[in-house]
Amino acid sequence: MDKRIVILAFACCFSFCFAGEEQKLDVLVKKIEARKREINEIKSEQTEYSQKISDYGNRLKNAKSRLTVLEKRYSGKSKEKAKIKTEIEQVKKEIADINALYLLAFIRLYEAEYIDEEPMNSQVLSYFVQSSSNKVEMYNEKNLKLQNSTVDINRQIRELEEKKDKEVKNIKFSQYVTSVAGAFLVESRSKEKKISKELAFLQEERDKLEKIIANLKLDKMRTGYSYKFSQSNILWPVRGEIVDNDLRRSGLDISTKDKYCKAVDNGIVAEYDKIGNKKCLVVDHRNGYISVYVYKGNTLAELRSEVKRGQNLALLQSDLIHFELVKDKKISVNPRVFFVK
Repeated sequence: MDKRIVILAFACCFSFCFAGEEQKLDVLVKKIEARKREINEIKSEQTEYSQKISDYGNRLKNAKSRLTVLEKRYSGKSKEKAKIKTEIEQVKKEIADINALYLLAFIRLYEAEYIDEEPMNSQVLSYFVQSSSNKVEMYNEKNLKLQNSTVDINRQIRELEEKKDKEVKNIKFSQYVTSVAGAFLVESRSKEKKISKELAFLQEERDKLEKIIANLKLDKMRTGYSYKFSQSNILWPVRGEIVDNDLRRSGLDISTKDKYCKAVDNGIVAEYDKIGNKKCLVVDHRNGYISVYVYKGNTLAELRSEVKRGQNLALLQSDLIHFELVKDKKISVNPRVFFVK
């Protein structure tokens, strides 16, 4: 590939980069605003999820507290019901015993009245019968009251069971809501973290573009160039020998033993890219000249960063580099007349 074509391509790219960088900046700003809106929406969702977790956490706590109280009341009513049942059984036994005695006393009274024998005093028997009858009536009333108490206790127990079922449902629903909201909150925070990283990257790119545009605006404001370097001559990018002396070609191929390629003078890294298995770096010296370095190795200077005269631009991985000096971003000049003697 003809090096002149490469240099002209980079020169054209640099000439039109101002409009392109502003367009990129507009796109980045829109992306940043979109990401900020997404983060605000996510934070709003997180607030809603956190509020639900708090609300249903309180509901869960209150429902468990109410259920504990109901369990105690239910246990008390169950014990009360068992006690009444025991009393009912005792009353029934008492009534049965009194009925038996009453029957026995009636028989004895019958014998005393209709048989010549008097096994017992008739007055005593009459009193006993009357007393037994009163006791039976009393126990029947007590039994009725106990039966009514049983009905009331059963009603209260049913109500307690219904309330318990309701509280259990409240507990299960509150646990479900807090669980789902918690899962959504974790997912939302993960999404926020991802978008925040993307936002930070976009903001960093925006800052770089703004710096590029600011520098390009300065270039645009210039009415002319001095065509002077910081010193009377420029440095060699590497120490070595020129291996291609064909003057019809632009630039120089230099064989070197150096590990680093250096900036020939002060400037700003305007562009760099890959050309096959090589890399191409362009430094704008802000005086009407740009220098071009084609090499194999690792680039050390960042795009749009300022470089000083003699600063390392790249760590070389081969013993050959190509160097060019271009005037007004389109005219390749012989760099040898500018080198330090």
